[in-house]
Amino acid sequence: MKDSKKRTLLIHVIGMFVARAAFYNMNPLAIGYFTAALIANTGGKMAFLAITIGIMTAMPITRALKYLLTMITTLVILEIPMIKKRKIPQIVMYAIPSAALGLYSLMEITAGGPVSHYFLLTILEMVIAVVSAGLFQYGIEFIMQSSKGYKMNNEQMISMAVLVAVMIYAFPELPVNYVAPVETFVYFIVLFFTYKYGVGQGAITGAVCGLALSLRGGPVSDIGLFTMMGILPAVFREMGRFPVAAVYLATAAIMGLINPAMELSINEIGALSSAVVVFLLLPRNLIYRVDAVDGIGKQEILAADNLKKIAKTRMKVFSDSFLKLS
Repeated sequence: MKDSKKRTLLIHVIGMFVARAAFYNMNPLAIGYFTAALIANTGGKMAFLAITIGIMTAMPITRALKYLLTMITTLVILEIPMIKKRKIPQIVMYAIPSAALGLYSLMEITAGGPVSHYFLLTILEMVIAVVSAGLFQYGIEFIMQSSKGYKMNNEQMISMAVLVAVMIYAFPELPVNYVAPVETFVYFIVLFFTYKYGVGQGAITGAVCGLALSLRGGPVSDIGLFTMMGILPAVFREMGRFPVAAVYLATAAIMGLINPAMELSINEIGALSSAVVVFLLLPRNLIYRVDAVDGIGKQEILAADNLKKIAKTRMKVFSDSFLKLS
């Protein structure tokens, strides 16, 4: 029960950051995450509070009003006794917030301007809200259901990587010259996912994190840099944390030598070093390979030994049979 509350709190904290990811005076990702949180039964009121805090820190009240009304309308509809007593199909859960968002977006036509422009923006917001809700749902389900040794499927891999990228994009700019919290987080999360979940998750996370940094004003070459940093260290996962960390540092250095655009600055070197130190200092119950939990790695070794024994026995039988035949 206590663990479930911690997971729910983490989901709502992530929701605060996702709700800050506004672009072109729109914020459909906030509604998408709110929808996904509702479908995952993480608490409608808490989800509303978390999303509201995120929106209010990123948008003026005049722009944020329609998103707040969308969430309130959704909660009111779901509290109607006739609806509350029935099991609502998931497709309807996706449709209610999106339809409410479309309704309030169309009201902006009264402010004047080309009708076609507002109509296209409304359709765009509704589509993004529905698609992002379906995407975020896999990540939220993973956070709620994961246990030690739980392996992510492809949908959960992509969802978690996108959630991390959105959080990076939405992270507020801090007036600090000698500390790079966003870069430190990116370096750590790429290394963490690479070691724990393997090359697939590492490559996806590196690519989307590099994209998020480039959207924040960083060079486009960050996409390639972080993708390679998510791929190469994964080859050495079986050797342990220290070899993986060493290869991670070496990859960053080599990529900087190959392409001057990928060369790290002093702040980035500090962020990379801090991330690696944190990675090495975290306890084993947090940093481990999911494919080696509960002796899976040992089981694979035993299976290989058994296969050798079986092959040796079969060869001996074949040899004896051939000898008798001759």
